Amino acid sequence: MFVKDTVAEMPTYDGSESDPTSNRPEKISDFRLFEEFGSNDEIETIIKKHLNIVVLSLIKKKPMCGQDIIKEIFTQFNVFISQSSVYPILYSLKDKDVIEIHSPKGDLRTKIYVPTEKGEAIINAKINEFALALDYVLSTIK
Repeated sequence: MFVKDTVAEMPTYDGSESDPTSNRPEKISDFRLFEEFGSNDEIETIIKKHLNIVVLSLIKKKPMCGQDIIKEIFTQFNVFISQSSVYPILYSLKDKDVIEIHSPKGDLRTKIYVPTEKGEAIINAKINEFALALDYVLSTIK
């Protein structure tokens, strides 16, 4: 509860000044640093605990189907996520009108998840809120 209250009071990034998260890498593709210390356990824990934010981030960057989301998480973070974890998030986002489903021509089985106009604002707000909370936590433990 304390963290949520603190996050709500923290300023949001509006683009008028330098982004406080701009020095973060876009994507970590080399896990040698983590392998040096044992395993990928910490990254796996973060991804699995915050899967909703990861899914939102991926859909924001590029609309994709559920299977592509799973593959992209594995490619970027070396973490396997099951379908039973991803699809409930996608269905919930659809029910909240954050995303909508598009089907490629001639392929009624594949569903591409695309942010709605309203959803883009929600996604940006959620990602910003998460980044601010993460920055706050990191600043207190370093």
